[in-house]
Amino acid sequence: MCPPTEEVKVSDGNRVFVEKSSYRFVNAPSGTVFTCWTALSKTMIGTGMLALAYGFSQCGWLLGFVLLILSAMGASFTLHLLNILAMRSPTRHVSFFTIAEACAPWSRWIVDVAIAVKCMGVGISYIQVSGDTISYAIGVWTNNAIDKDLLRAIVILGVLCLVSPVCFARSISKTVIINILGLLAIAYVVVLAIALANLDSGAVTRVGLPPTATFSSVFSVIPTFIFAFTCHQNILLCAEDLRARTQHKLDIIAVASEAAALVLFVPAIIFPYLTFGESTKSNFVLNYDVANNIAVQVGYLLLGVAEAAAYPLQLFPARKSLSVLLTRAKSVSPRAEFWLRVSLTSFVLVVTAAIAVTVKSLGVTLSFVGIVGSNTICFIMPTFFYCITMYEKGARKPFKWILSVLVFSVTVALLPISLSAVIISLF
Repeated sequence: MCPPTEEVKVSDGNRVFVEKSSYRFVNAPSGTVFTCWTALSKTMIGTGMLALAYGFSQCGWLLGFVLLILSAMGASFTLHLLNILAMRSPTRHVSFFTIAEACAPWSRWIVDVAIAVKCMGVGISYIQVSGDTISYAIGVWTNNAIDKDLLRAIVILGVLCLVSPVCFARSISKTVIINILGLLAIAYVVVLAIALANLDSGAVTRVGLPPTATFSSVFSVIPTFIFAFTCHQNILLCAEDLRARTQHKLDIIAVASEAAALVLFVPAIIFPYLTFGESTKSNFVLNYDVANNIAVQVGYLLLGVAEAAAYPLQLFPARKSLSVLLTRAKSVSPRAEFWLRVSLTSFVLVVTAAIAVTVKSLGVTLSFVGIVGSNTICFIMPTFFYCITMYEKGARKPFKWILSVLVFSVTVALLPISLSAVIISLF
């Protein structure tokens, strides 16, 4: 194990090394197990949870719980692998980029593409949810005086305008308040799902696959389960910020976050699916009657505001990865860095607005991002980096290394299969 003592130089006074710079304010490590847990949990517990009940409606109870458990166990395992790699870092600064640079420099661009896709996709899903929930609530209060699609587009553009000043900043400070707000909003939605459950609704649920199940309908929702448990880019931020970091502390943070996710995910699956059955929407919150229930209206607003506030937390890492790809990891002048930051922020905001307005299904966004971005960040890259780093020619391979090879092989094979299914499901 290498102690994290040496800090990384991100500027020589005249040039800025984009790939080594942080999008957070650089301070001495101040994180605790609790603050890191809130950050990792909020990364994971979000829009992905809203689509899990829909996933069950497409594949039934049995396959649904198998996918849920496998995704949770797989994500916990690969978080553990990243914790091992983080503790081997010779400096406190550790990221997917530095890990890739150490064991497979040619893979750095794959990492940045995956992070950009994943974070932009998550950000888009935040704005989709915010646009849906806030516009529905406003529609009720105004007696639907404005066309629903037009109002949704106005809300999306308004939300992006409100958060844009934060998005154009170079760095962000502590995010614990936003994390806790997001967790409270999600917890409220889960309580709402339990309180409004109607077990006598007559909704059709199935143990096995529904008779309407097809290749595309099943394999296109598998990425939703992967997406729901992905928080891997932020475990490395936790490793940077954690005071007196140890393998044990990082593993506690990882396991506690996955456990917290399961505690919220299970009721958010069971009660909506029992209530709405095969009619469950890709965002189950939209199944509830917002017009005649104040509690639902409060939930819509709380969820919309929380997701909007969390959007910059996804834009920053996406922008950084795009910057690294465009600069090819070379240093740039401060002026060039400024214009690059402004241009890329504008680009991400415009793309977010365009997709969030035109794509109304949260399930489509999560499926695409889940298989391209989350699958790569959650399973493919951690297992690949671990196997490369720990490989010893001629030595007997330990079980953890063999299991990593197995997870890597399965998830690489899943990528083209599920991506094809997602594309087919669009037509």
